[in-house]
Amino acid sequence: MSLRLSVLFICLSIFTNTIAQVDIFSSMDSTFNAYVKNMDDEYTSYTEKMDEDFYKYLMQDWDAFTVLDPLEEESYSSEPQFSNTFLVKSVPYPVYTPKKNAFYEKISFKFFEERITLEIDAKIRLNLKSASEREVAEGWKKLTDCDFGKIIEEIGLIKSKLHLNDWAVYCLVHQVALQIFPTKQYNEKALFISFILAHAGYDIRLGRIEDKSNTIRMIILLPFRTDVYKNKRTKILGKYYYIEPLLESFDVNKLGIYNENKIYSYKKNFELAKADINLSINRTPLLGSTVIQKSIENSSAKTISKIRWKKGLTDFYNTYPRTLLPIYLNTPLSPELKESLYATLKDLLNDKNKKKATQEILKWFFYSFPYKSDEVERTFFAEQTVLYDYSDCEDRAILFARIIKELLQLNVALFVFDGHVATGVCFETEVSGFSKSFNVLKYTICDPSSKVSTVGYIMDEYSNNKVTIVPLHSVN
Repeated sequence: MSLRLSVLFICLSIFTNTIAQVDIFSSMDSTFNAYVKNMDDEYTSYTEKMDEDFYKYLMQDWDAFTVLDPLEEESYSSEPQFSNTFLVKSVPYPVYTPKKNAFYEKISFKFFEERITLEIDAKIRLNLKSASEREVAEGWKKLTDCDFGKIIEEIGLIKSKLHLNDWAVYCLVHQVALQIFPTKQYNEKALFISFILAHAGYDIRLGRIEDKSNTIRMIILLPFRTDVYKNKRTKILGKYYYIEPLLESFDVNKLGIYNENKIYSYKKNFELAKADINLSINRTPLLGSTVIQKSIENSSAKTISKIRWKKGLTDFYNTYPRTLLPIYLNTPLSPELKESLYATLKDLLNDKNKKKATQEILKWFFYSFPYKSDEVERTFFAEQTVLYDYSDCEDRAILFARIIKELLQLNVALFVFDGHVATGVCFETEVSGFSKSFNVLKYTICDPSSKVSTVGYIMDEYSNNKVTIVPLHSVN
């Protein structure tokens, strides 16, 4: 009997302790959930106050800023220079608490061949009477009353899923605006885009301009982390903002003097809007379902190769603002293009050291991609170059550099001369020929535009010229 009581006592003790532990953990969970809710409530109150303050600020008269001519592309004809560009992380998205009693409707559209479906608060549709300060401020206030956080959350998920960079996010929000607002609601679209991106953390501003027909328009002003060419801009508090490149109704760059060559905007931005648009591409965006295949005929070896890429991806690259060479150079090849190139070149790589393999690829490249100056002041991503029957020197140098980087895992760079661009390759052993050093690495010229197609060979007209080295990031 005593043994049974002892066992019962032990069981009751274990049970009691278990209940106590459960109560403790439940209490901890409850405390933590209350803490999180309190933090969410505090953050919501904080952002609501920022919106209220900015609403009042937008009511004030906007300042006039001079519209500046587009920035011309860099000239590399000065003393020898060495430059480097590093990739920086995109802006982290803030977290918003969903609004209560919101009525949602679905919108669905194609984004570079990817089907996108979003839920939006039906109250988010605007109808501005004008582009006046008061009307824009009232529109901003109306948007704050909607569940805009759900759009930001869903865009953040799409960004992560499709490996979108900042420029792709801007394009995506632009497409969302096109779905929500009728064609000619330009002012409403501009306000919506600036509101969503500002709340996502980007330093996007609104501007007001007048075109030749005296039509007053709201536009987006974008700051970039790198220079952007051939696009009008303005300067606010020492910082350049570019007039949005995706305008549908007219091309701002073709306008003459309008409104005394002024654009109206504000000096202080929404408090969360801090980040510039980063044009760097760390990972290939997962865009497009249509795979295009092209036959490449090698005029020397009399062989035909087949290479593949995704149409949606190249369509996205076609929207890109013109910018610095390192942005193009550091953008990786898509898996489709890389795999098809490897299938074509693997026989040239087998049982060869990296110098000999580079030599073989250099010769194959020259006779597979005919050289021709396109006389177009626009640089292509490597993915775009393969679309065309001809390519000029800088596009060839970028594509060849990416092939060597991704198939042979060698450090590469661009050799930028006055009027010419070639590739530099850092070999693991000593190689003869024209070379330059940067950050302790020695790059030997490999010019995919030269018919000689020999590692280390430099065309006579550039052998004594000044050169700028633009390196790709070091191989990990």
